[in-house]
Amino acid sequence: MKNESRAEYLFYLGNHFYRSGERTRALRCYRRSVELAPTEGTYWLNLAFVQLKTGNYDEAKRLHKKATAIFKKLGDAWGVATSLNNLGLIEQNRGNYADATKLYRQSLEVSRKLGDQRGIALTTSNLAIIEKEKGNYDEARRLFNQTRAVLQKLGDLSALAVCLNNLGAVEHAAGNHDEAYKLYHQSLDMIRQIGDYNEVANTLRNLGDIADSQGDNDEAVRLYNKSLKTSEQLQDRSGIARSLHSLGIVEQHRGNLDEAKRLYDQSLHISRELGEQLGIARTLHQLANIDYLRGNYDGAWHLYEQSLELNRKLENQSGVAITLHQLSRIEEDRGNYGEAARLCNESLQIELKLGNQTKIAATLADLDRLAEKQRSLELAGKH
Repeated sequence: MKNESRAEYLFYLGNHFYRSGERTRALRCYRRSVELAPTEGTYWLNLAFVQLKTGNYDEAKRLHKKATAIFKKLGDAWGVATSLNNLGLIEQNRGNYADATKLYRQSLEVSRKLGDQRGIALTTSNLAIIEKEKGNYDEARRLFNQTRAVLQKLGDLSALAVCLNNLGAVEHAAGNHDEAYKLYHQSLDMIRQIGDYNEVANTLRNLGDIADSQGDNDEAVRLYNKSLKTSEQLQDRSGIARSLHSLGIVEQHRGNLDEAKRLYDQSLHISRELGEQLGIARTLHQLANIDYLRGNYDGAWHLYEQSLELNRKLENQSGVAITLHQLSRIEEDRGNYGEAARLCNESLQIELKLGNQTKIAATLADLDRLAEKQRSLELAGKH
């Protein structure tokens, strides 16, 4: 068999292994295909994408740049657009949203010139994820629904399943748990129907978040452990970090603070290795919660401030709001009710923009309590 034919066979075999969740075997096939056909940009592109999905971002970036150079030399605009989109994903995963957005818009420009509806839809979906992380839920919904309509028309069930999962995450963040639950299950059913298991871990983890928010710790742990096992099988370090983080939250809710801290520390270590700023910010916040629950307010304050700084850089409004709220509680416990109210009100202003009614109600209740404590303090000072 000639090298070109052998390379093509290995490329399609790698695609089969990737869809089946066997990323190690997929990598072997893709590596051998580029060795046999080093001028075929698509082979480099798939090799780069698997590295991206396993969290090897530096290697993924190098390989995508190699693919881009080949596509540009060949005048393959589709390949250039796809490489730009995937390079955007790397920057997005690391929390470099400005750089990611720039790359996505470059990719969109090329895809629009080509009339590539699928490419437009996938890049639009990635822009929607950034809007979701920034707390712009209405814009994220608009972009995801725009993507959803195109993918349904194209019959691309694999990409549609990912879109539904992401749309569910928007609804969950906005406090619409029933709608999120429905979307997650639609995504999971679709994934199982087509046999593409690469998004199973994300969807299981998201369903675990629903169970956790409803107080069903046992179901949340079951789903998080299934997600963790799947991510481990896929060698998806980012997914492993997120599942460990989620398991830590359940242990924290159960009062097992030592176990929660152990899980958070493992998650933080992976996120730092990957350079995933959002994961770092979220886990620093949870480690701060551990110190807060133990009465170590100075340690908690220091960790909350680190998390707050990262969230502000990422424009993660939800993260900023919840961290300000926790800093308010420390001031309340210290008896500084005026400062606590200021921080709580700052959190409320963000929550009002985000529109999560449950969180808004909780923050308003805290402000009422702080006002009452401040009045009592002032009255005591007059006597």
